[in-house]
Amino acid sequence: MQKGQVANHQSALDESSYIRPGSLAPVVVHNTPVGNVGLAICYDLRFPELATSLRYQGDANVLAYPSAFTLLTGQAGHWHTLLRARAIETQSYVVAAAQDAVHSPKFSTYGHSLVVDPWGQIIAECKQSGPGIVMARINHDREDAGIPRDLDLPATNFTSYVRRILPVSTSRRFDLYPQVGAGQPIPIGTEDFRFGMIKLSSSQIFYRTAVSMAFVNISPLVPGHVLVTPIAVVERFNSLPDGTICDMYMTVKRVSEKLLEHFQADSLTISIQDGKNAGQSVPHVHIHVLPRKAGDFGRNDDIYDALAAHDKVANRKYRSPEEMAAESLVFRKFFYDDHGQPLH
Repeated sequence: MQKGQVANHQSALDESSYIRPGSLAPVVVHNTPVGNVGLAICYDLRFPELATSLRYQGDANVLAYPSAFTLLTGQAGHWHTLLRARAIETQSYVVAAAQDAVHSPKFSTYGHSLVVDPWGQIIAECKQSGPGIVMARINHDREDAGIPRDLDLPATNFTSYVRRILPVSTSRRFDLYPQVGAGQPIPIGTEDFRFGMIKLSSSQIFYRTAVSMAFVNISPLVPGHVLVTPIAVVERFNSLPDGTICDMYMTVKRVSEKLLEHFQADSLTISIQDGKNAGQSVPHVHIHVLPRKAGDFGRNDDIYDALAAHDKVANRKYRSPEEMAAESLVFRKFFYDDHGQPLH
């Protein structure tokens, strides 16, 4: 491969072709001899939200990234830049053991095992090729390390000091970006999904994110009554990951804005029935979104009785698949172009 040439599909490493993504976030192992260690691997270091979660949700002060980083991206500077960025943004030590070898004619790893301190400085690195050992001292607080305060050491090596002089943890704007990218649409696709035990045709889905979807209702209580659900079949609300909950409700917000405008409604009922005694009949978490107008129910709160009973009444009216697909197509145009790509 010539210098500056980008890997093509023959030489690129495609781990997703043989590794299945997990369903749980990486964990933090607490109270180890070096601190609270957040566990991640090679490709994970490209995702700042993962590192941020390990620090702020898991209370990590050390992040571990054992890796088989490609020679191509390592030589381009990605390895050092990304690891230093993860250390700086989380104000944590980063420990990254890295393979260094020619694994096949198409795949070589970069090596350069290293340790970065919370100030973003590389304090240990294995620069030679082949097997090696690097060692670094990890200190989160001078007193805990038994180091006298009058000893002339760089204060930036200490986690507690860095986090005190740059208090980013108290400056984060959760009100503006609770989770960046939550609720953002992806191409609508042609895949069918499951809604509990029910097969959900792609023609009935009008909005889709990486983890959530919105679809039309087979038996709506008011015009525009739709459902938002996670793509994964999860029965109870408290079993959902925090990120999925955020994504679902951001999807509700985006979808409801368009439904209000389309149906010239001025109010919304947003409801979730969680568990059998709450009226849940499909074992898959779902949120009802109903545009509301004056007089659509005799008494405003009758909507809740109707929601509890509408899938249990003997004379329930069902729409045909063609009716549902036609309505879904109308709603899709609020979010997608004719090729199923998200509108910008």
